[in-house]
Amino acid sequence: MVARSPYSSRNPVLAFNTDYFGNLNNDTVFEHGPEGLTVKNGARFDGYKGVWSGGIDTDGNEWKRSSLSISNSKTIRIGKQTDCTSNCVYWNPNPSAYYNTTGGGPLFIENGQRIGGPGSTQPCRNESAGGIPDWYCTNSFNWTAAGVTQDGRYLIVAVGTSQTMDTMATVLLAEGAWRAMKFDGGGSTQVWYKGSNIIWGDRRVANAILVFSSQ
Repeated sequence: MVARSPYSSRNPVLAFNTDYFGNLNNDTVFEHGPEGLTVKNGARFDGYKGVWSGGIDTDGNEWKRSSLSISNSKTIRIGKQTDCTSNCVYWNPNPSAYYNTTGGGPLFIENGQRIGGPGSTQPCRNESAGGIPDWYCTNSFNWTAAGVTQDGRYLIVAVGTSQTMDTMATVLLAEGAWRAMKFDGGGSTQVWYKGSNIIWGDRRVANAILVFSSQ
């Protein structure tokens, strides 16, 4: 992705995988694209445009699972969106608030507290209706996750070895995370940094967040 135009000319420094997506058919054709809310430069790409292998997601699951949104004023929101909560297939999100958005889930840190997992005092937030199984909250995986502190710092954590939600939560909480969510993991966990593949999964991913340098 960082090698594609126009991103390659914008001095990319970091890229990491985000939302869940369908498997590749013969390594060339996606059965379906990103599963959660997906917005690029204010234009939505999921919902009725996101055809699954078994048909169309007629209700739209983007309101049933967490997502990460960056507004055009660079503010960040992590968690379930609440602007549309039923029949959201044809919903057009505010392009300013949802300027760039990617799905994932579940949310596993909220208000500086763990959600889900053996070390949590709160149950795992139910996102199974959106296709995020509850066992994601307790099982071990290769992980990609993102969080935000109360003062607006972005936190990104990825590990290429199998870890639990509690382990990842401990790392993020130590860095001051106020909210954090999981992205796709396992063989989809991938991190590219300044020209090097730091963590490389066993498949090509459908989406990612890219970070660029202004210098």
